[in-house]
Amino acid sequence: MITTPLNNSHLMNYCQTGEQALLVAVIRQSIEDLWHPGRWRAAESWLLSENDALGSFNWCCELLLIDPEVVRLLAGLYQNIPGRRTKKQPVLQGRRSRS
Repeated sequence: MITTPLNNSHLMNYCQTGEQALLVAVIRQSIEDLWHPGRWRAAESWLLSENDALGSFNWCCELLLIDPEVVRLLAGLYQNIPGRRTKKQPVLQGRRSRS
């Protein structure tokens, strides 16, 4: 199991309906995918996108009434993850391996 502040039920506090639970599941899966060698680029791209279109990360957060920047921060997107470069941060130094 990956250790991030969102591994426990922080996001689940926002679930009052099945639709909200689905949105939370999508966000949590994308956070888990950040640590998967074959899926991290797509997950990072989706989580860092500024797009507000239907199905985007920002759209999901808006429906859940949560701040996308807080989720990004808690997911560790602004930490030094070796080998990754983000739109909002300087070049990072290599990639963390899964423990």
